[in-house]
Amino acid sequence: LHRANRETLLHLPMEPLSYPKEKPGDGALFTDMNHEELVFQLEKNLASVPHVSGVNNHMGSKFMSDDEKVMLVFKQLKKRDLFFIDSRTTGDSKAAVASEKVHLKVASRKIFLDNERNYSKIYQILMDAAEAPAGHAPLIIIGHPYPETIRAIRDANKAFREKGVSIVPVSKLLQSPAS
Repeated sequence: LHRANRETLLHLPMEPLSYPKEKPGDGALFTDMNHEELVFQLEKNLASVPHVSGVNNHMGSKFMSDDEKVMLVFKQLKKRDLFFIDSRTTGDSKAAVASEKVHLKVASRKIFLDNERNYSKIYQILMDAAEAPAGHAPLIIIGHPYPETIRAIRDANKAFREKGVSIVPVSKLLQSPAS
């Protein structure tokens, strides 16, 4: 991805409210981890994905509602000059409050593409997004690199161009107007 000049984000697994029924996966951050454990695991995860420009949460409904833990993660991301995209897995996310305190660039997803791995549904979500009466406001859309998602984005791209909709790296949306 780096050689292709594509932006790479770390999809960081975090503790969901439904844990242990639903497991976030290897390398997950948990609310019962102490400071050193969290920093160690976060750094290990970041090292596993070269050339990341930002991070977004995988699951994390419990973790993202913990002020102290979110603040700790955001401080580490700030040290690395990364940004964070809140996947909005909880209405009680502390991302906005923590980002203000740490001065970390943060944005939130507006649309999730592939809760269902169904090409037709994913394509329809993309078409609906292209028709959204948001004016020129950017929409952050999150999806996975599933074959159905990739195909739907590829197929929607022609319609996007016809409507004047651009797909841009998320970091471009986070640049300050003075940049």
